[in-house]
Amino acid sequence: MILWNNVAEPNWWKYISSNVLYYLCSNFPRESAGFLVRDLNGEVCFFPIPVFSSSDHFYWDVEKFVPLLYFFHKEKYEIMATVHSHIGDKAPAQMSTADHLLHEWASFHVLVSISHSRSTEYFVKFYSSQEFIFNNKL
Repeated sequence: MILWNNVAEPNWWKYISSNVLYYLCSNFPRESAGFLVRDLNGEVCFFPIPVFSSSDHFYWDVEKFVPLLYFFHKEKYEIMATVHSHIGDKAPAQMSTADHLLHEWASFHVLVSISHSRSTEYFVKFYSSQEFIFNNKL
């Protein structure tokens, strides 16, 4: 089971936020996603992930996703966080059940809720995940 905790805005967000928000808002009204990676110099970079999306779901485009992962490995990039948008959430969104799979890529996540009415109205929340293993003894 994955437990997502709200966390404070990380220091690096102010350097990368405009790129991330521009990409997510430009895909409105569809959900979109990406990775935040750290290069060997410590710089944080945003890599949009091509997805098949609607206003309430997205799926990785495997033909583009897998080569990107190979590129990260070759360049020794560290995946720091996953990023994605939820459309229509008036208040800051919560991680959905489907979002729990994002834990497989990084334990940190940025979730952007974009208003149904305008792509310029959004809320940003930061999450950190922990995996819990329950030992059910009868």
